[in-house]
Amino acid sequence: MATSTFQKWLLGCGIGCAVVVVLVVGLVTSTIVYIRGKFQPLQAASESRKEIVAAYGAPDAFVPPSSGAITPERMEVFLSVRDSLKDTQARLDAALASFDLERLNQRQPSFGAVLRTLNDLSNLIAPVGEYVNQRNRVLMDKHTGLGEYAYIYSIAYYSWLGHRPDEGPPILERIRQGDRVRFSGGGSNLSPESVRWQYRRVILRLLGNQLDSIKDSAQAKWRAMLKEEIDRVDRSPDRVAWQDNVPTPIEECLKPYRSRLEATYHRSANYFEFMTIEELNHYQWNGLEIRSEDERGRQTDEKGGVTYEVAAGVTAPVPIDQPSPAYTEQARRARIEGVVSIQATVRKDGSVGNLRVIRSLGYGLDESAMKTIATKWKFKPGTLNGVPVDVRARIDVTFRFY
Repeated sequence: MATSTFQKWLLGCGIGCAVVVVLVVGLVTSTIVYIRGKFQPLQAASESRKEIVAAYGAPDAFVPPSSGAITPERMEVFLSVRDSLKDTQARLDAALASFDLERLNQRQPSFGAVLRTLNDLSNLIAPVGEYVNQRNRVLMDKHTGLGEYAYIYSIAYYSWLGHRPDEGPPILERIRQGDRVRFSGGGSNLSPESVRWQYRRVILRLLGNQLDSIKDSAQAKWRAMLKEEIDRVDRSPDRVAWQDNVPTPIEECLKPYRSRLEATYHRSANYFEFMTIEELNHYQWNGLEIRSEDERGRQTDEKGGVTYEVAAGVTAPVPIDQPSPAYTEQARRARIEGVVSIQATVRKDGSVGNLRVIRSLGYGLDESAMKTIATKWKFKPGTLNGVPVDVRARIDVTFRFY
């Protein structure tokens, strides 16, 4: 009799536990599906970018007017695009204002706090995707490519009005400083350095196209000025084109639109303009990781070994031998330059393994960088409390065309 009662109790307990497990799994699954849905605007933005590139060419293929001046017709088109973005800009501001940053500061967040944080983050990312998608769609309607938009945007807002490519919402800096949340697989794409790099890459290509288009000998003086400015931007990663003195023809074409340009500049959205001129693959859903401070960046790799990330108590590896990778003939013919970013594990013996490209240049440069790093680079290894350990690192390799 006692055994029968015990069996019933055990059965009831098992059913109850199963129900709890099903409810928890269902809650987690529903939450993940819900949050993934919030990332759909980024996918839509990626698709609209492909459409606009197919119709009007890659951004860096645009050739600005040889004189640098922008016609009134094109200024009106640009400003009409900016005017159409006010609603999505307002939604982005609302999402930023409602973000609960304090929740990220919890040392041991509860399960519910983690889910709410993921929801908060997805609520930030969705308006960015909506904004970029809206921008691309309106540009298509106005028969304008991303390259022309990027040229006018940078000349008007950065060169003339004095804003910066990495000027954005203060909350992003506070999130990064907290080091509580990171986008896995995305490297440091939200960093100011990455935003400036994207701007610099695009503007150098556009100004280079402009320089190549000047054939009239009467424009020799202007051509020399343009070449000097390209060299200045090329030498200084933080420089904005024409930041010291906007050429008179460009300034004159912008003057009639000053008040409208100032009214249509939007600081929060600005941060994502040049970041999303390029491919959006790095900004799509890769999952989010909430870390506790006592983990010290500890992760388990596919073979069961332990790899650390730079965090409290974990120092970064330091390169001690880093020969330059070969510049491929294919890239040389196409005059390709820029940065290949590689995620890798720097082992405790100073060697490098588990390489993966997270920012590509193509033209054989990715392969050249990976081969050289894997076979020729040596590091002083990172340490955990003074003891060498395997550390995951991002390695940037710069290729410059001479």
